[in-house]
Amino acid sequence: MLRLRSRSDRAPYLRFLSVIRSTLKWMNAAAPAARTSEFDEQFELRWAEQGPVDHPHNTVYRSAARQMLRMAQRELMGENLDLSREALVGTRRVLLQADNIRVGESQIVVQRLKAGRLAKKETQRTRDKLLFAAVSRDYPTKPVVFEHVSLLTGDRAIGATKSDSKITDEVTAVPPG
Repeated sequence: MLRLRSRSDRAPYLRFLSVIRSTLKWMNAAAPAARTSEFDEQFELRWAEQGPVDHPHNTVYRSAARQMLRMAQRELMGENLDLSREALVGTRRVLLQADNIRVGESQIVVQRLKAGRLAKKETQRTRDKLLFAAVSRDYPTKPVVFEHVSLLTGDRAIGATKSDSKITDEVTAVPPG
């Protein structure tokens, strides 16, 4: 009567994002050579299962997703670290997940890969601050930076180069693993 959509009817943009996120997850778990050689097959499989294939703008969404994931492939090149970290905040154990953590020549770069354009001023969410503090804790001898990367445009913005002292004070060392 009110023509409201069902909650189970996922919007095309959300289905598009699901393909990007699930393919990124596969890319992070795959061997570096497989990220290139198996990319087309994995992308097509995910697009068929999760993408907005029945939407009139399917080809536009599909092309944009493929372009964004190719950008992500370039970000995932080189030596990457485990994406999961744990921290104790008060009495709670928090599982933290990065989009990418790569080892650069002089620093470790924690990346948040974004599907859209970057904001004029990117700010770190609490989860990103916790992640930054946990990576800094795990690698105390190397500088750590936090970076926002737009998979749409390739733009990047530094989110932090040092831990937030309020967050750091709350993060208690948790043994890795």
